[in-house]
Amino acid sequence: MNILFTICGRAGSKGIKNKNVREFLSKPLPLYTLSAIDLFLKKNQDIEADITLSTDSPELIKIFENNPLRKVETIQRTAALSGDTVAKINVILDCMVQMEQRKKKSFDSITLTAHSLIPEGEAAVQ
Repeated sequence: MNILFTICGRAGSKGIKNKNVREFLSKPLPLYTLSAIDLFLKKNQDIEADITLSTDSPELIKIFENNPLRKVETIQRTAALSGDTVAKINVILDCMVQMEQRKKKSFDSITLTAHSLIPEGEAAVQ
């Protein structure tokens, strides 16, 4: 089985400022997502997988470029996919199309992974 794990994170936030690059217990929050993927793949070594980050955030790119766990392919999110009203499915489809072109293969499963403590659109104390 060939899985594409997608991690989506925009720059900025209406709820909690820079929530996608915040630290939790002295580690960048997005690395917990990558750690969960890493654990899953270690326990399922028969699965072939690629991990992609779709973002317009230079800070988020830096976090994933310097991670010690797994290689993460970055997809620079276009302005058309970076707005507040863009459906997540459009971003995931963009990831799939771009990764299938880069890797010259198709995926059996595409998995959205989330790392936000507070879902987008929910009110939060700043």
